[in-house]
Amino acid sequence: MADVDPDEMVDAKKAEIKKELLANKALKNHYDAYVEESIHQLIDLYAFYKANFIVHGNFTQFHHKYVLKEWSKRAWFALAEIQHKKLFDLQCRWRAGEVELENIIYSFEFEFMKTPILDLKLIEDVNEQDVEEYIHFLQTPNGIAKSYSSTMDYQDHEMIKAAHLNGNGEMPEYYEYHYTIHGNTGLLSLPDYRGEKEEQWIKKGVKYVKKVNKKKKEKDTKPVTPRKKYIAYHKTDVQIEFAKFLGEKDVAGFLKDQDRWKKEKPELTVKWAMEYLSFCYPEPVPMPAAPMWQDAVLQAALTHITEKVQQILPSVHQEYLMKKELQTSIGHVELEHTKKYKPIQLKMIEIAKRVENGENVDPSKYL
Repeated sequence: MADVDPDEMVDAKKAEIKKELLANKALKNHYDAYVEESIHQLIDLYAFYKANFIVHGNFTQFHHKYVLKEWSKRAWFALAEIQHKKLFDLQCRWRAGEVELENIIYSFEFEFMKTPILDLKLIEDVNEQDVEEYIHFLQTPNGIAKSYSSTMDYQDHEMIKAAHLNGNGEMPEYYEYHYTIHGNTGLLSLPDYRGEKEEQWIKKGVKYVKKVNKKKKEKDTKPVTPRKKYIAYHKTDVQIEFAKFLGEKDVAGFLKDQDRWKKEKPELTVKWAMEYLSFCYPEPVPMPAAPMWQDAVLQAALTHITEKVQQILPSVHQEYLMKKELQTSIGHVELEHTKKYKPIQLKMIEIAKRVENGENVDPSKYL
């Protein structure tokens, strides 16, 4: 986000207060009977609390800053998810040749978009209807907040299309909701002309690289010492395989039981939920009925977050519109999964096209 982070404001104010206190001779004289190191620790702690008082105004706001940040980041992500759906719909039409888009040459550019989604000018800004629909989505079972941030690629055309056509892929739950209320799943059945052409270029690029590498290997007479592989010692399956090689089945069983416990134990998620609920105090948070107390705690936290996001989303939207009007960059929002590297497929297309133009291409400069 482009705004100044309150935590950064606290840190700056704390440093300023601490400097003033350390230079205060009267204070130094008053506490002269105490160990200097302990006085410095007291000054550091006092500066922290005073800085929070100045930035947040009162203890309740200071106490609630954790949950306020949690609601805010999820509300901003909601706007990002709305825009991702618009961009994905546009991608479907672009792949089918229905539209031309400025500065978009390859389909991979949708997944590796350089511009943050909320700053993107290819799509219309988030409007009030979008916000109202998203609030309704949050009121559905699939709209309940998750305890983890998604790593799903919102522009993965192949994966999302497969989820719709044969159930073998994965689709964001908001996309499913949006398709349901707008009835425009036909976008997922549009032909992928541009993607198919790119696939041909990729095959040509791969073929050329293999050919060059084969010639290079034939010319190279020096014996090549194979590089040793790094063993992923931290992975349970590697540890189990190690135990099996040693013939220690009992240890392998121990490792399997430990791995199962790690996967099933709810401690980390429950700890997060308990911490969230503690920061909500003194606001009462209803506790739902559940077969296990851990499930009840987690569900209480996620339901409460979802309700709060519904409440603040309109005001966050107004802030978003103000930034748009002022032409202020918003940037990537928290929880948004971004890709910054150049995909190998795109490199193959570039190689193939340069070879097609008669150039002698060195693949090592691309790979």
